Amino acid sequence: MLVAMMIFSVLLIAFLNLFTSAFKNQQKALDSVELLNSISFVTEYTSRALRMVQIDAEGVCIPRAKVFKITANGTSIKFLNSRGECQEFYLESEMMKVKKSPANQPSLAISQPLTSNKIIIEDLTFFISGEDKNDELQPKATFVLKIRTKKDYSQIINIQTSVSQRALDVVY
Repeated sequence: MLVAMMIFSVLLIAFLNLFTSAFKNQQKALDSVELLNSISFVTEYTSRALRMVQIDAEGVCIPRAKVFKITANGTSIKFLNSRGECQEFYLESEMMKVKKSPANQPSLAISQPLTSNKIIIEDLTFFISGEDKNDELQPKATFVLKIRTKKDYSQIINIQTSVSQRALDVVY
């Protein structure tokens, strides 16, 4: 009877260790999926918005005749979107956020997060090129993200994407 109880205890402990390990691995996989889904959404949303920018001919949102304006030491980009709204992507409290306002009324700005509170944006940087009318280059915005989950510091993803505006702005 004692031997049977000992064998049963060893088998029970082994089963519990296996179950605990499987549960931890499943949680890590779910965190990875959430991280990849967040990156996919943020990249697609930001790319689509940057692709549809308009030249701010009147200078109501950014300097006159410009396409993009980098602010906050490169961690924010501002532009006139396809609906004529002043739009900005920026990093705040380890979250990527978007702010939209009517072009002539910045006091009516609405800000909302693009990432969940389970994801941490460690770095967000924007670069622009081709805005000079004389360089014969299509205006292009590049953004770099360093993103990770809150729970697991080993799951860090760096991504860089460059997007040019849809409307051609070069002489051909």
